[in-house]
Amino acid sequence: MSNNSWWQYLPELWERAHGVCHYCGTFTIPARLVPEIEGAVLTKKGRVVLWRGCYWSVASVDHVVPRRDGGTNRRKNLVLACVQCNGRRNKQNASQT
Repeated sequence: MSNNSWWQYLPELWERAHGVCHYCGTFTIPARLVPEIEGAVLTKKGRVVLWRGCYWSVASVDHVVPRRDGGTNRRKNLVLACVQCNGRRNKQNASQT
């Protein structure tokens, strides 16, 4: 299993979470779907601007227990997170080590 194989679970995680970030409750959308949505614009900060100023975040996969702390790529350790929360958690975990 390659290091990035957990990305294959994004569609399943997105469906299980109903597209909502595990941490902040923001609606998310997989980045690969952005070009398919008419009028959607992906910003540099990982937000998707839809019609009428509606904002969604780009979906990402987060390890509940980081791999560097012994976490695995198994489904039970993976949750759907917006890129902002995932980035915030990465910074927090890095400063704790």
